[in-house]
Amino acid sequence: MTTLLRDARPAEYADIARLLHDVYGGEDLVRPGYLPALEDTAARAQDPATDVVVALDPDTGTLLGTATVVLPGTLWTSATQEGEATLRMLAVHPRARGRGVGAALLGECVARTRLAGITAMGLHTTDAMRDAHRLYARCGFTRAPERDEEARSGGMLRAFTLGIAPGPTVRTAEPEEYDEAGRITVEAYVGDGLVNATDSYAGRLADGKRRAIDAELLVAADHVAGRLLGTATYCPPGSPYSEVARPDEGEFRMLGVASNARGRGVGEALVRTVLRRAHAGGLRGVVLSTSTKMHTAHRLYERLGFVRDPERDWVPEPDVALLAYAREV
Repeated sequence: MTTLLRDARPAEYADIARLLHDVYGGEDLVRPGYLPALEDTAARAQDPATDVVVALDPDTGTLLGTATVVLPGTLWTSATQEGEATLRMLAVHPRARGRGVGAALLGECVARTRLAGITAMGLHTTDAMRDAHRLYARCGFTRAPERDEEARSGGMLRAFTLGIAPGPTVRTAEPEEYDEAGRITVEAYVGDGLVNATDSYAGRLADGKRRAIDAELLVAADHVAGRLLGTATYCPPGSPYSEVARPDEGEFRMLGVASNARGRGVGEALVRTVLRRAHAGGLRGVVLSTSTKMHTAHRLYERLGFVRDPERDWVPEPDVALLAYAREV
């Protein structure tokens, strides 16, 4: 099943609280004393170290499920050791079960944890949550009985943990990295047959300094050696580099990954960082333009929840047709 995964919005907090109450309370998964904390969606969402994620039907906007990922340093942390993230309050609507929604929410929370540079996640669950136990096991979590504890509202909490392979570090480029970021972009576009090295557009791709001035030049670096692996340009509203974005949207351009770094999640990390930038800026969505030839990139965008927006397809110059993709944040 295709689902849209994004951060919860204030208008959805009541629906999330209702879903959590119905699932956890209606199915007797927790003691009644825990229900008020479950229902306080706003408190979790307003914590800067906490993401309340929702799974929505992309066609109707119907809430299918929710989960909360908690980074270290907040009162919502549970079942974790220092430096670990916590997964909490996973719930899937009964009508959406068996359709991969729970696994999609788990995958999204793990990806956000990896992007934050955290390599472990823990969670607590009750004995009644047998279906959830099986889901956690399928997704790689293992039991950690040494972390079991008694819940404040009564009953035992069972701990599960997951090790997370580190991903690249994504950040704003430093001035001394502008040329290297430009070189990676040009080599990616030329190597994929998208431009010729002598094209005027190749010169624009190479100009990392200009992109850093007029937009935000992002780079993905190896988390150990610091070597640059890829780059993208994030265009907030008002950036001269924006091409098809509306006033309440961010846009990104010139995504390029070094040939020897492909298949390592570099492109995904860059796109996820763009989505977080847009969300942090209070924007409603992100849009991009892509060549009809970029089939691998199309699959990445679609996997991350982007959908085609044919009304914004355009032709910047003869023989160059660009497809528009957009998604909410």
